[in-house]
Amino acid sequence: MYYEIQNIEPFNDIFYRSCFFNSFFSVIQHYGKCILPYLMHDTMIYVLDGGEDVLIKSEFAFLDKAELNIILTKQGIEMCTYVKQNDIISCFHENLRNDRPVILWIDAFYIPYRKDTYQKLHWPHTVLLYGYQEKDECVYVIDHTWRENLTYEKKKLTNRHLIESYDAYLANFLLIEQEPLSCYIFEERKGYENPENIKEYSDIFRSNLLKNRLIMQQSLEALQLFTNSISFDALISNNYHADRFVEGVNSIILNKELEIYRFDKFFTHMNNWINLQKKILDKWIAIRARLLKFIFSNRQDNELCRFLAHQMKCVLQEEYAVYKLLISSI
Repeated sequence: MYYEIQNIEPFNDIFYRSCFFNSFFSVIQHYGKCILPYLMHDTMIYVLDGGEDVLIKSEFAFLDKAELNIILTKQGIEMCTYVKQNDIISCFHENLRNDRPVILWIDAFYIPYRKDTYQKLHWPHTVLLYGYQEKDECVYVIDHTWRENLTYEKKKLTNRHLIESYDAYLANFLLIEQEPLSCYIFEERKGYENPENIKEYSDIFRSNLLKNRLIMQQSLEALQLFTNSISFDALISNNYHADRFVEGVNSIILNKELEIYRFDKFFTHMNNWINLQKKILDKWIAIRARLLKFIFSNRQDNELCRFLAHQMKCVLQEEYAVYKLLISSI
């Protein structure tokens, strides 16, 4: 028997927090609901990375912790969670036949299409299951194939590899996670009509930002400390530090893209703020490109330190401008 849930597609607009949400947002859009309510309870902040080594990265700080179930209930979606499923193949067949998508935590070490982790690296990860083929003993999943490539696609996975990867997750990662869950099953409540009030969530975001200015000020202070104290000569002369800096810049770029995406959808009147954020994003992209070229070419770049110092000063100035504009306009 073959079965596939219809009208469910990979989500590639932005990356938010973890792989779980890129699986989760595909489910939300499958039901024709809005993902933006899930994005409105936190903000990007700069944080210093490392003990004695002053490096920079970004994280999301919860301004107000939102429970997924609260928003899901308002949208008419039920999410059943499980610590462990004993017979996952039978479980998936039953739920998928009833148009209930399944998100499963697995260990990517056992996933053959993942050339970055297969037989190389034990890594906790989620896949979204949307179909199966009994004859070929396989399931259809939505996933990306490389950690640095966040393009999600529809893939095929054998039952054997799925079971191996799931059992390995239970053995290697389940008990060390903050929330010990491994399986999420979704279903839309039939006949449920509750038009989404998007303004409600933009008001929540606005209120939380104004109440938590200190978090944003601390973020700017971290960026200023990094900009004023970093020795770019020492940074680029140490491969380990240079690689960590690139990792931090990667996190900043991903989170900047989310900030722009969120404001472009919710606060369309703030074009000046959005355009200034795009300028900052362009500078971080330029910093990453120049660093990667230096790292992989093994060539001397006499202007690199001066370039990095100049770009960071510009970023710092523009981030202060962004903060002032946000507080005055939000």
